Amino acid sequence: MATTEWRRISVTVGGNDLTAFLYGNDQTATLPDGPEVGRASITLRYDAEVDALGINDWDEVIIKAGITSATVTVWGGYVTRQSKEPASEMGGNVVINTLDCQSYAIRLVTTQPIEATFNDDVAGDPTQDYDIVGELVNTYLPTFYDSGSISGLSAVVISYIAFTGDNLRQALQKVVNLTRKEYGVTPDKKVYYRPAGGGTTYAYKLSETPDGVTTYPLRGKPVYDIDSIDLRNKIRVVGGWTYSEIVTDSWSGNGSNKIFSLTHNPSVVINVTVSGVDQHVGIDFVDDPADFDVLVNYDTAKLKFTVAPASFAPIVCYYRYNVRPDVTVEDSASVAAIGMTLWAPTLRDDSLSGTADAAAAGSAYLAQQGTTLYRAQLTTVHSGTAGGTIVPWTPGGNVYLEINAFGFTASELMTIKGVTLRAEDRPGGAGYCLVHWDLDLGSRLTLGQQVANSYSNTDVINQAYPPLMLSLPQTGMSPVE
Repeated sequence: MATTEWRRISVTVGGNDLTAFLYGNDQTATLPDGPEVGRASITLRYDAEVDALGINDWDEVIIKAGITSATVTVWGGYVTRQSKEPASEMGGNVVINTLDCQSYAIRLVTTQPIEATFNDDVAGDPTQDYDIVGELVNTYLPTFYDSGSISGLSAVVISYIAFTGDNLRQALQKVVNLTRKEYGVTPDKKVYYRPAGGGTTYAYKLSETPDGVTTYPLRGKPVYDIDSIDLRNKIRVVGGWTYSEIVTDSWSGNGSNKIFSLTHNPSVVINVTVSGVDQHVGIDFVDDPADFDVLVNYDTAKLKFTVAPASFAPIVCYYRYNVRPDVTVEDSASVAAIGMTLWAPTLRDDSLSGTADAAAAGSAYLAQQGTTLYRAQLTTVHSGTAGGTIVPWTPGGNVYLEINAFGFTASELMTIKGVTLRAEDRPGGAGYCLVHWDLDLGSRLTLGQQVANSYSNTDVINQAYPPLMLSLPQTGMSPVE
């Protein structure tokens, strides 16, 4: 039964298979969940003149599971550093070259800045979150785009979002802050965007009775950490300056009064009427009063009529003013469970342009910070060779437990948060691979199971001198009314 063969690593650098040059037991690879950059360290030994490997900066590195049938890509990235030293015991031009590599996720931060004139025509009306994500990836990192890894999700409507000057990682992070979903890059160079938790797939199973093929044994006992230091269950979110809804102020003329005070400092005056008749509106200290019926002073919030409206004449001003969405979101289940409120620092994000966006951002924060953190650590053992061993896993995916661990019964699915692999010696000259799993126990042990849907909102008015004439950022994505 050739169970060992398919688990040996096959390494390709710059399109060349370098598996035969792997040296020692120090081949390691980490690929954390989400957009974090995973790293690999690959040590090679070769004759610099005879073998002429010619490894270059940013050569693509692909690690597959198997030698004779390498069908599963388990790590992908680029060479970002080389450390060469002569192998003096060998003589000649033999060198030992350690390649430090960074995973494909590094490309999320090296894309060109997203332009102000962002084109939303590629994916259509960008009100669906996965339309926005698909367009971002297809526009700024098209070689990593795969519609099947992004589309087909339960949609979240985003009324407005701006990405001007962001790189792709920053832009995608803004989206998931609102949607509470997750994104990352797979080892086969695809950006994924999906519901949090990695879906239903799993890399392989851990079993009380491992067969060494599809299920694997533990080394030592499983442990888990309970960390409540960062628990927060209430947060205030303040967004960026935007327009209020259209408001109206009204008065009654007395035949002599020419100046009327508005309730708010206006940012845009839409119309002024006297006895139902539209007035010609200008700007105070800018326009000639002789050319207009009424002038607006945006600094003092005053209307100045050229001729006083007649007695009992109804006067109405329709306008918008500058506001910041100011939302307080609470995880009521967590508050009830621990008997107290633990405030998070106020979140200020100028990209949040409405109350709904601010509330979603607060809920997203509490979804991560509103419960005690429960993380598990497992170590599994796999047979292999001294050249290093690696096993396939799904980044951001799951491990299926067929063991009783962490107080749970068997047949539990755990989300993978990070994986570290290291080959080590064992008696007889062969080797084995220790796989250290960092798992997220999810909501099974959480105090607050869901973030409360209710929230309180207060518009912050005339705070910190907003721009006189506020306009929404010009990104090419229009606000959806």
